[in-house]
Amino acid sequence: MAKFRNACRQSIQSDLRKVKLSYFREHSIKGRVKCQESNELLKWEELNIDHRQPNTFSVIVERFVEKNSITLESIEYNEIDGGQDELADIKLKELFILFHKEKANLRLINQGLNLGRSHQSRINRQKKDLVIE
Repeated sequence: MAKFRNACRQSIQSDLRKVKLSYFREHSIKGRVKCQESNELLKWEELNIDHRQPNTFSVIVERFVEKNSITLESIEYNEIDGGQDELADIKLKELFILFHKEKANLRLINQGLNLGRSHQSRINRQKKDLVIE
């Protein structure tokens, strides 16, 4: 799932950059904008786009896989030197971009806050979880 999730993230980079640029154009004060969580004024490179819960990026990808009955083992990728792999299937890539656009609620937050909790959004089954048999 990680490789697919990374390829999906790569497919939306242009959209995320547009959101960040737009926010800076509208809210910048001397090259800084307020973190939408802590309200501290930060520079471009100090801020990340965050997918606000409950539709975290991982949840969006998992829903996309379920909704489209995707078999992850059958996905083909274009390998990019020095970068994230991309989805080889252009139609699948476009379908994900549209799905993401519909589901994502984004905000700009301090990079440290965002990266410090990114692992919390992934829903992995644990040994103690009960399952329906």
